[in-house]
Formats: sequence, C-alpha cells, structure tokens
Amino acid sequence: MKAPKPVAAPPGYFSVKVGASYSHNEKLCRVRRLLSTEDLLVEFESGDTARVPLHDLRPASESKPAPNSEGFTENSEASPSKTKGKADLLSYTEKELADAEKTLQIVEPLLKMKDRKRADVEKAAKSIGVSTSAVYEWIRQYREIGHVTAFVKAPCGPKPGSHRLDPAQEAVIQGVLQDKYLKAIKWTPQAAIEEIMLLLHEKGLDLVHANTIRNRINEILPKTSLSARGDSELAGQLYEQRDGTYNEATAPLMIVQIDHVKLDRIIVDSNSRKPLKGRAWLTLAIDIYTRMIAGYYLSLDAPSAFAAGVCMYMAMMSKRALLAKLKLPGQWPVTGKFGSAHMDNAKEFKGEMIRLAGKEHGIDVILRPKKRPHYGAYIESLVGNVNKELHKRKGTTHSNPSVSPDYDPVKNAVYTLAETELDVVDWMVNSYSQAKHSALGMTPLKKWELSILGDATTPGVGLPAIPKDPEKLRLDFMPFKKRVIHPYGVEIDVLKFSADCLEGHINAMDPEDKKNKKQFIFRYDPRSYKKIWFYDDGQKQYFEVPLSERDLQDMSWSEYNAHRKQMRDEGKDATDFSSVAEYLRRVRDREKEASAATAFARKPQPTKAGASAQKSRDNPAPGAAIYAATPNQSESKRTPPKLPSLDDLFNQEIVPFT
Repeated sequence: MKAPKPVAAPPGYFSVKVGASYSHNEKLCRVRRLLSTEDLLVEFESGDTARVPLHDLRPASESKPAPNSEGFTENSEASPSKTKGKADLLSYTEKELADAEKTLQIVEPLLKMKDRKRADVEKAAKSIGVSTSAVYEWIRQYREIGHVTAFVKAPCGPKPGSHRLDPAQEAVIQGVLQDKYLKAIKWTPQAAIEEIMLLLHEKGLDLVHANTIRNRINEILPKTSLSARGDSELAGQLYEQRDGTYNEATAPLMIVQIDHVKLDRIIVDSNSRKPLKGRAWLTLAIDIYTRMIAGYYLSLDAPSAFAAGVCMYMAMMSKRALLAKLKLPGQWPVTGKFGSAHMDNAKEFKGEMIRLAGKEHGIDVILRPKKRPHYGAYIESLVGNVNKELHKRKGTTHSNPSVSPDYDPVKNAVYTLAETELDVVDWMVNSYSQAKHSALGMTPLKKWELSILGDATTPGVGLPAIPKDPEKLRLDFMPFKKRVIHPYGVEIDVLKFSADCLEGHINAMDPEDKKNKKQFIFRYDPRSYKKIWFYDDGQKQYFEVPLSERDLQDMSWSEYNAHRKQMRDEGKDATDFSSVAEYLRRVRDREKEASAATAFARKPQPTKAGASAQKSRDNPAPGAAIYAATPNQSESKRTPPKLPSLDDLFNQEIVPFT
C-alpha cells in the first residue's frame, strides 16, 4: 500500500527520519529506530545510544561536532512516487473480466518470450480474431498497468452522455433548459417540452420525442438543478460533502479544525469556592484524519485570537510537560506542524494575528463558508461530547436548563477552573482517545500510531515536522501592535516600555515610505502588561522589553484599560502616564488594604447565585498555562515555598516506620 503523503516541512521546521543525523543537546547523533510516536533511539558519535524525546532533537547544523565519515549526515528525502490512475475493479462486469482473462491467457506467452517475433504476434492475433496492432497495444497496456483489466475491451455504441441529435435541434433544447427551466421561476418539465416543441416548429426543424427532452433534463445534476432553481441551501444540504472539511485529509495533521465552546458547568473561585459569574470557555483543535485532539486552551475569558493562538501552539508542541503538571497518566503523542487550520467566521479567527502567524509557519488558515453548518462537523461533534461528559458531574448547567428545572447548578457547583481542566484533559487523554471511534473502526490513539509508524500492511508517514524555534512559534501566535520607537522607548496605551535592544531603531524611517517612520511589531500577553516582545526583523529574533515603571502592580490589559476608563469617568487625565501610574499605585494600595481587612473579617456565608470572586487571571488552568505562560519564566525563578523552622520540625508528630 502506498504511504499517505505527510504534511510538508516548510522553512522553520524539520522532519525526523530513521538513519538521518540531528543535534541533541548540541551533540551530533543519528536516529536508529522509532520507539514510539514520541520517542526515538539515537546513537551518538561516541557509540553510546539513548532514548530521547522527539522534541529534544534539533537540525544537525546546530550540533558542535562536524559530521564524520561514518554516515552521520542528513539523508536526502526521496521524491514521492507517482502512480497512474485506473478504473476501479468493481466498475467492470463479470463478462468483461472473464473475456479479459481469456485474452491474457493468449497474450501471456508473448509477454514471457525473450525473442518475440512479429510472426508470433500475428499468430496470436489471428487466433482471437483481432488485428496485430491490437495485440501490440494490449502488450503495451499490460506492461504499463500490470493488471488483467488492460485487456477489457472498450464498449460498443455511443458513449454515455453523448448526443446524436442534429446540432440545431440540440441547441434549441439546451437553450430552453438554460434560459427557462434552470431559473427560480421553476418551470415544470412539461412546460419546457412545450416551449421546445414550439421553437423547433418555428425554426422549421424536425420535432423530437418528448422522452428525448426528459432525458436531457435527467442529465442535469440534481445539485445544479436545485441551485439554479432557487434552492441553493437545500442543494448544499443534500448534495455537498458532510465530512467537515474543504478537502478530505489523507494524512495526520493535514487538516486541523478549531472552535470554541462554552462549558456547561458553573465554576467556583479557587480561594473562596464561591460560584463565579460567567462560564469557562474551551478552545479545541482536532486532527480530522485521526480524530485525535491536538490542543486546547481553557479560560474564564471570552473567546479571543489569543486563545486560538495558544491552542494552535499547543497543538504543535509535546504534551508531556502538560500531563506531568496535571499528574495524569496516559499518552498524548499528537505533535508537529499541521497543514491547514479550519475555523468558523467568528471575529477572533479573522484577525491579522492568526493570518500572519499562519503565513509565517506555512499553515493555511481557512474560514468555513457561511450558512454551511456541516463544515466543521468533526469539531462540532467533539465540543458536544465534551459538554455531554460534563453533564454527568455536579455543577452542570445542562445544554437546556428546562431538562431539570428543580436542579440548581449554582448550589451544586464544586469545581474550580483548575479542577475542570483536570477533568476535561483526563477525559480527552484516557477516555476519548482510548475509545473505539465508529468512523475509524479503531481508537483515535491507535489511528495516530498506525498513521505515523505503520505496520506490516500499512506504511506510515513518519514523524511530523517539529519547530526549530519553539519560542518564536509561541510568540508568533500572540497578539501584536505596531509602534514607532522613540528615544524614551515604546508607548502602548500610555504605558511606556524600554530596553537596550531598541536603541538601534530609534526614529527609524520606513524604507518603503521615506516620509514616515517605521512601525515595528511588538507582541504582548493579554494577561499581563509587565512586558512586551520586540521583533527585530533584521535579526529575525524577539527581544523582551519590560515596562518602564517596574513597581506597578501586574494586571491584564483589559483590567488596565478598565482603570483608564474609570479615570476618564472621574474626570482625570488618562493620557498622561505619570497620572496613570500614580492612580494605579493608589489602586494597588487600596486593594492590599481591602484584601487584608476582608481576610480578617470574612465569615462563612451561604452561597449566592452569581456571586463575584477573584479575577479570571487568579483562576488559571495550570495545564494550558504552560503553553500560554510568559516565555523564559521557569519554575526555578518563582519564589520557593517557605520551609518550616527547626522548632516546627521537632514539634511534628513522630510516625513509626511500618
């Protein structure tokens, strides 16, 4: 069986293949064997072998030692083979195949002759009553096709769809069908017949049988007829593909569908355990070829381009750190560059960020056609299944509240966002991907492994291409603003940012428009305004640029803009940075005082519907946060937990060994 063609690796990505050389921790190695879809056995120049994760490899050019003479070089990629298309075996009748078998028995001796003469071919042709040239043509076709169907004779008589009427008669029939019948006025077949007969008579042409005209009408495709006669939506529902794709995927990661879903669950605050206003949103990506879930993003914030970007980034990265963070068992091997991302027409998918990031990484971003709900069928089915699973737990709102009018989801709410993430990811990894899929005939996980590694009868596509620079990939899928660089740095919404990396670009002129200054790209994390990232298009690299006022309280950009709006409402100047900074400091001080007073005075109170709680950024989904986290922010840089004193240690109860 011919292997399906994998998603190509554009610049910025590289493919991993057995026998090829790569860099691992700056040491040259060669891949000896695929141990799984995530792990490989590699051999180093020293002769040592090791099991390494796929995402730990880098191109061989990034290794320090030069390739040696023992074969440690990048293998060239063979060109994909091409096969000539041929008719399906089932399209032939039993008689046609039986006659072809008889012809093969006669021609087969000629195929085996080493010194075949023309006389031999003439003798064979005479025995079956055909010309010598026909036998030579059969030999040529058999060598080209290699199957008995090369000897199937072409059917006699007119070909299907061919017409034998006088061209003038045919022109009258087709003219009436196009100008009258295929219109929204919806003529009946009989009305078309009467009009055609009248025109034939007026032109002095012979009349045709009514069944001839009915046959011409029957030759019109139903979809074409319905669309032309004013039923285009019905035509789409009845005759368009319902596979959820624009072009059917033939390999893993060829097409990924992405969508958002509001979860049918009331979320409680992680500190007070009180119900939060609003509900959580889950952004999901699914590989339609294997039905494996590729990535997600969970948040209390409304759907956004940022959520879509984090989801797409996660889809291409390893999930090992995620499962370790959540302390979940199971496998989630989906990783690597995908070919196209199919999304609906929501505004968050139409933005410039997604389009430019897709263009940069060779991902076709395709929006679903309007009024075509069956496009995106795979992702629609998946998000429905997620909520069906949540309907089994406490705090569910159900898809329809009238299902259980006596059930109060607010009173039954028990899950924080972090606990909801654990619930959802555990289901995705250890239930959904492990359950037999009716359309696949196997589990999505098995389909993924079979597609990548293959087996004795089915060749695999090999490991998908992975990014050379994961940090750049992460930042490319974050929102951005374009700004001119001034001597004091960069200004975004009154906030000022500065760093040494900006100095060489101060007041730079636009090379394409000498009258205006150049605007550079600055990426930002919507959840924190403490830093932004400057993209140096000369070095093709991102640089971190911190907020000038380092002592300001951290907050999201939406919270910051809400404070600015409040200043304007209070009649204060919200365009002067020093004024804004002083205002934010006062807000910070008041919040600290209020928090301390609340912590001291708060008493347990009955839960109220829609009670407010902490801000959404204080209720993160820790797994998804790995992929959305501020780059270069490692666990080791965070404040270590406070250890108990020696007195505390000795005051603890001594537990005997068992």
